[in-house]
Amino acid sequence: MATYLLGFGNRSFFPPRYMKEAREKFSDDNFKVIIMYSEEEAKSISKRMFHRCLAYPLIAVIGPNLNVYPCSHRCYAKAGSFGSLKESTFKEIWTGKRKRSFIRRLVPSKSCPICPPQAERINEFLGFLTREATTDPTFLDWLEIWVSKKF
Repeated sequence: MATYLLGFGNRSFFPPRYMKEAREKFSDDNFKVIIMYSEEEAKSISKRMFHRCLAYPLIAVIGPNLNVYPCSHRCYAKAGSFGSLKESTFKEIWTGKRKRSFIRRLVPSKSCPICPPQAERINEFLGFLTREATTDPTFLDWLEIWVSKKF
């Protein structure tokens, strides 16, 4: 069964009524549309104050228009995409100048309405690792030993 996740993070492109209509129209035994959180839940999500996105190297979203976006809540945003698979390969887009320029200009606390759940967890975890490594020079050595014992 194929699944498509929708969220209320980008209300300018997917207003709530359209997401509900999409779920009703397209969900069947072979395809399921899941709304990640209700409109009420989306309203209660506090805006994260990340000054930079550490998750972007780990997440890519390809829209139905074949544009590559930095995350699910940035699809179709006015900020644009990294490029189009109609014109370039994924590798060219992912390693390209347009992506690097986009990421340099991105200030999540100003330009992201909300951080998608998976990206928020990645940002929090990598932020923690960065802060610990900055304040404790032995932290990375300890982490390497801990990871090698666990895996």
